[in-house]
Amino acid sequence: MCRAIRFNRFEFSDKELKAHGFEASGSEIRVSFNSKSPLLPVHYRGKNIFLPWGNKGRFFVPKTYHCRLKSLKAGKWRYFNPEPVIIIVSFGLINGVWFQVRQGMKGIFIKDKPGHKFCYIITRPSTHYFRVMTGSRRMPVLLNQIL
Repeated sequence: MCRAIRFNRFEFSDKELKAHGFEASGSEIRVSFNSKSPLLPVHYRGKNIFLPWGNKGRFFVPKTYHCRLKSLKAGKWRYFNPEPVIIIVSFGLINGVWFQVRQGMKGIFIKDKPGHKFCYIITRPSTHYFRVMTGSRRMPVLLNQIL
């Protein structure tokens, strides 16, 4: 599944980027889930903000970095009152293959009981093309785009 993303740095001010530990050089910024505390750039309630990417096991929410669309529709995430977000992405990385994202990825934003925030990329089964291209059985749900 998608382990890294790149986004256009001009979606945020230099001050916001610096406050979250991002280097404001070049036109794109790369975020990897393997980072110590990965953040996803998201559009939420009319604003561009950063949210923690998934849960690496420290909290009582799903210990993953993605959410299967099927499980979301089945209500398995209902307990966490998920809210939709648009993840601001220009490229995603799966199995060493970068793929272009035109308008963003769909995601969900949840909070646990103490109020810790989390963002998960919504995934679905891969299209034939995407599976051949990346070797992945799952792909992110893209906004107005099918690969």
